[in-house]
Amino acid sequence: MKKTQRRRWPLLLLPLLAMMAGCADREVKFTPAEMHLYGLLDDIRRGAEPEETKSCLSTRAYDVVEIVDDTRLVFLARKGRGWINELRAPCAGLRRDHALIFDLRSSSACQMDRVQGFRPGLPGANPAALCVLGKFTEIPEYRVPRVVQALKEL
Repeated sequence: MKKTQRRRWPLLLLPLLAMMAGCADREVKFTPAEMHLYGLLDDIRRGAEPEETKSCLSTRAYDVVEIVDDTRLVFLARKGRGWINELRAPCAGLRRDHALIFDLRSSSACQMDRVQGFRPGLPGANPAALCVLGKFTEIPEYRVPRVVQALKEL
């Protein structure tokens, strides 16, 4: 009499299928304030002319850097000017409440320079993310107050 062997591999797939089903239910949700800011920044980036995009930004040109999300930073100046920086790649672990330390090769923040996000507290003891700057897109002056207001609402 011949013994029949049962295949076990379908049983091994069950946990994988269950895990995939659980992930399918997860949806990224944004607050209305985030949706407003992201829409505003995307409109600015899409409407930018090539001369409004630059590789470097003098450190004297901006006063504050705000973290928007893990792909974008906003550089703001007191004179009503601003720039969006699209990071070269999503920066895993970067959050809005992080402090930033820049590793610049000159007196300007340039494409390919590195920036590191740190959790609040002692910067040297808890690095969270290492990011690489991309190109800078100038925010039209009439839109800077709207961007600043949208950042405050987050």
